[in-house]
Amino acid sequence: MGDVFISYSHMDKDKVQGIVSKIKDAGHNVWIDETKLSVSDTISTDIKNNIQRVDFVIVFLSLNSVGSVWVKQEIYESLLFELKNKKSKLIPCLIDECELPTAFIKSKKFNRIYENFVLDEKKSINKILSTLSSSPRKIFENEFYAILNIPLPGLEIYMPGETYGWGKNASMQYFETVDSYLLFDFAIEPYKHFKHFVLCEEKKADEIRGKLKSIGYIVTGTGDIDDETQKRRVWFKIKPNREFCNHPFKITEDNNQWIE
Repeated sequence: MGDVFISYSHMDKDKVQGIVSKIKDAGHNVWIDETKLSVSDTISTDIKNNIQRVDFVIVFLSLNSVGSVWVKQEIYESLLFELKNKKSKLIPCLIDECELPTAFIKSKKFNRIYENFVLDEKKSINKILSTLSSSPRKIFENEFYAILNIPLPGLEIYMPGETYGWGKNASMQYFETVDSYLLFDFAIEPYKHFKHFVLCEEKKADEIRGKLKSIGYIVTGTGDIDDETQKRRVWFKIKPNREFCNHPFKITEDNNQWIE
């Protein structure tokens, strides 16, 4: 039997309990966080470790959970595991009519299949139990992804450049995991310039510049203003030879281009 992590909103506890009971009755080991987090809390290292340790992560998607910072981080932490290990872990389950998280509809080639409890709960339960009793399937075998190790929560970060345009491109926005930021589903083009920026309120810009410098990133200039949001862009670069993406390209010393 498998080890299962349950990701959900505590506001959906009554809806989730019955499903979790059936999973336990089938003999699976279930890890479910009963801690009620407040807005000022952060996800613990224990939760991250449990996500990495278990065989599957079931995320219950609802109007409550898709707006939860912590559920989103658990989703993206699970995706990061899948990208690194090339095998499935995440099982989305729809328990309310709601919009899917951005990562699930990021591109046409990546269409995350989910179980719809709203349409047919019995059928969905049976399919989940079947999945939990099988081996994880292959996934993300040829997918590029990038990780920024920035232990600052709540940042809006983009990787713009010649290939994707230098503006606030939603397809090049990082997702926040438990203690880093993840970007996937993008193409690598050697000899193209690129940079990163954090989009922030003016009053936060100096603080973010200082923290980025202190953890080893190269901060460049004072940054421009985003026309759409009127927020400040804090531009920064990765230091040469620093681990960044899962691809065979490196970054040059002087211009931060991709080279073979």
